[in-house]
Amino acid sequence: MVCDAIGAPFYVLNMSTVFREKVIDDFVSEYKAGRTPNPCVKCNSEVRWTAFLRKAVEIGCDYIATGHYAFVERTASGRFFIRKGVDETRDQSYVLWGLTQEELSKTLMPLGALWKSEVREIARKYNLRTAERKESREICFVADDDYRRFVREWEEKRGRQPEQGDIVLENGTVVGRHDGAAFFTIGQRKGLGITHPTPLYVQRLDVGNNRVIVGENDALFKSELIAEDVNWMGMEPTDKPFKADVKIRYMHQPAPATIT
Repeated sequence: MVCDAIGAPFYVLNMSTVFREKVIDDFVSEYKAGRTPNPCVKCNSEVRWTAFLRKAVEIGCDYIATGHYAFVERTASGRFFIRKGVDETRDQSYVLWGLTQEELSKTLMPLGALWKSEVREIARKYNLRTAERKESREICFVADDDYRRFVREWEEKRGRQPEQGDIVLENGTVVGRHDGAAFFTIGQRKGLGITHPTPLYVQRLDVGNNRVIVGENDALFKSELIAEDVNWMGMEPTDKPFKADVKIRYMHQPAPATIT
């Protein structure tokens, strides 16, 4: 154990109930609503920085330290914010956007200035068992990385079955059938189970009518979006337009945008 190696107290917290309610239930319900969830965001803001931080305060700690590859910094006005780590192949700032000012004020992220290879070398130096641990980027509660199987089995255990429906073009032409709209994501091409003269991609999910709308690649791209649940981390809320680099997926390259 790492704690044994460095002489630190070791505590075990049972987070199974809150994890199921805040992360897994949300994961399934978001897919059923036609959206693609990021469970790591929910876990960080609803689990790790709630019960974990609460326990740290209870035992007299001033801060919690995490292994995220990111920085916690402070603006001239005193607001805390997350900045990307130096190792962009491991940067985790994206999944930490939901943290509050109070949580950030009590958080340390010592790995932000290190590359993954450097962290492994430090672990080897101190003979930590984690030095050679295999990495995993899959969803921690979906071991085989098959979210469709997970959602299906989760629903079946609760007596719910996915409903079949139509796969249609934007003009309403039916081009195929599906076994459940929750098993599709925007931009998906493979696994549609339909034949067409040109490649088709999932454009949107009409959950109300249980339809999957498909179209050609060019129709996927949009020049604007509406964001919900905004966390004004590094700046005060404003109704004035401003420039920002924006991305909608963890591994996407940020794109310049105007926020209004």
